[in-house]
Amino acid sequence: MDDTGIKREPVIRISNDRMEAFIMLPTVEEEYHYTVDEVLEAVNRNGVIYGINCETISDMVEKRLMGREVLLQRESRLLTGLMDTLIFTSTVT
Repeated sequence: MDDTGIKREPVIRISNDRMEAFIMLPTVEEEYHYTVDEVLEAVNRNGVIYGINCETISDMVEKRLMGREVLLQRESRLLTGLMDTLIFTSTVT
């Protein structure tokens, strides 16, 4: 939580073609530290469930990279020629 008592949620943006996912950690007070687990939970809640670059998330948390958007995953072709794509889920409420 920041100094207002509000927990800042990581922001996930999916490209229009749904082939790239980006993440941005809102800037928080020095006392607050994001955890890899809470960022991964936010990524999953936003429908990204496959192809997540955990090293990127870990680096962002460890280095406190906040307030800027970072590429989380990009569709790529495997050496076998098969398509490695992001898989998204959606929830209907």
